[in-house]
Amino acid sequence: MSDRTVTALRAALVCGLLAFVSLGWAVRGAWFYVDMNQAAYKARSDWIEVYTFLDEQHMQLENAEQKRLIESLRIQMTALPPPELPLLELFR
Repeated sequence: MSDRTVTALRAALVCGLLAFVSLGWAVRGAWFYVDMNQAAYKARSDWIEVYTFLDEQHMQLENAEQKRLIESLRIQMTALPPPELPLLELFR
């Protein structure tokens, strides 16, 4: 093989490797939004079951102020819709 063929082969190999790494980072970046949406959904769902969680942890709300705070936070968190995924809007 000539020097020119070896150089072209190396260039193609480097370009292929760069494309593979770029694709990996693009997928990872896109998946970040999916992970964030799932985390928001889980956080919201956890507030729906807050009283079950407190019972499982053997935690008692000791006064009316604590009960009002937990109920206020639970209502606020369950009223919030999970964030929309910007990537999904591209396909609508």
